[in-house]
Amino acid sequence: MKFGLLMIFLFWLSSGNVLMHGESIKFKSGPDGKIKSGKSMYEKTETVPAAPVLVSPPTGDTIGVNDTAMVWRSVNGASSYRVLIALDSANFTILLEDTTVSGDTTLLLKPLIGTKLIIGTKYYWRVSASDSSGAGPYSAVWSFIPVPVKEFIPGAFWYDTDGNLIDAHGGGLLYDDSSATYYWYGEYRVASDPYHAIGVSCYSSKNLYNWKFEGIVLSDSATNADGSTPVLERPKVIYNDSTKKYVMWMHIDAADYSAARAGVAESDKPTGPFIYLGSERPNGQMSRDMTLFKDDDGKAYLIYSSENNATMD
Repeated sequence: MKFGLLMIFLFWLSSGNVLMHGESIKFKSGPDGKIKSGKSMYEKTETVPAAPVLVSPPTGDTIGVNDTAMVWRSVNGASSYRVLIALDSANFTILLEDTTVSGDTTLLLKPLIGTKLIIGTKYYWRVSASDSSGAGPYSAVWSFIPVPVKEFIPGAFWYDTDGNLIDAHGGGLLYDDSSATYYWYGEYRVASDPYHAIGVSCYSSKNLYNWKFEGIVLSDSATNADGSTPVLERPKVIYNDSTKKYVMWMHIDAADYSAARAGVAESDKPTGPFIYLGSERPNGQMSRDMTLFKDDDGKAYLIYSSENNATMD
């Protein structure tokens, strides 16, 4: 019987037939159980890709916001993969993400954290592979739980609780006693113009690890109303005990850094919005890179580089 099938298969190949990836040959038999003869003795069938094998994160594991990538093994011949993420493991009826990945076996979840996926919630995921024959069966169902960052890693990308890179260049920290919260203010820059801050960003945290984006609390349109001072750098904030206001100082300058001024804004809340009050040269001197210091007696000091950065006042 095996010899007969082999001869039939060789005859099929000698007739100019070719097996493509994912195809197989099925030989037909008649009512008597014997292999049919002639052109109707075989039919060509197509086989869909096998189910992918999941790799990472291990099922049931917790994943930090900085590590949120799902990985599976490639399937021979697969051209794309369908990834499903759901709240239910049985029927995947509560879908949160249904996406197709082409030419890769990794899906980054950082863009989904804070939008579709919430910190501390358990999610289920599975993957299927497809080729020209169609979609294959799904993988096993695995689960994961996004959790806050547990440690600071020098040199690593640092993401906020929404899964976006923290954008607060040249900034400073404020600890607010009334809310027992840290606030991080910095220059907010965009990829299309990385050398120009479009405003001052604000992030809040209870532990200095996990930072929530509070928004742009001061726009560069306020500090550059007449178009002569497009530079906004080094924002710092302190709390004024006398006025009960949060006060922001920053470096304000012309495009060629000839203005060298210190700008001031204030707000009723640490998360803004801050109202821009204007800029000046402190004591008539140039003011560029700067910081603030508030002493235990409540007095505050502006410390800045001056005289073309040759001195510090």
